[in-house]
Amino acid sequence: MRALDLAPAGEREEFLDIGWYLLDLSAQAPNAWTLLLAHGSESFAELADDHAEALSAGGHDTLYFWCSDTVMCSAISAYHNGACRWSVEYDCEEDGGPKIHGDPPQLVHTLDRKVRDDQRVEDAKEAAEPTSFGAADVLYGLTAKIGEALTSFNHSPWPQPDEDPFEGMYQPLDKA
Repeated sequence: MRALDLAPAGEREEFLDIGWYLLDLSAQAPNAWTLLLAHGSESFAELADDHAEALSAGGHDTLYFWCSDTVMCSAISAYHNGACRWSVEYDCEEDGGPKIHGDPPQLVHTLDRKVRDDQRVEDAKEAAEPTSFGAADVLYGLTAKIGEALTSFNHSPWPQPDEDPFEGMYQPLDKA
């Protein structure tokens, strides 16, 4: 977290409040992942993919995930050694579904095909029996499914903690 000028606040929480948090998933995933989460619109707006880029310096793998249920947009980007290797972006307002950039692992293409198949099923249901709200937007969930496949974490639903899993973070006063 030194690359982001962040330090532990010395508090652990069962549920997220407004702010930035660390969640250590090393016991849950085959690979050791630590997540930096931003909760609340101000904190959310401050967390950007350049943070993931900075954290990947020195040969580290870093993922950046962003989603907004309000505008139905989401993105996931994978960084290694300070460079973006691949990304997936989705905007419900753009035709063609999720956009894949770079050279992602095969599981990204597998999950993309699966959500597109699921979307066709939802579209067919809507065509057969129209509703006032339209077909479910299954494509929106692709980036979260990719993140979960790679890290064993999905932002929704929250993890069921045995204790307080979220470690509060803050920017040191001399940097704020």
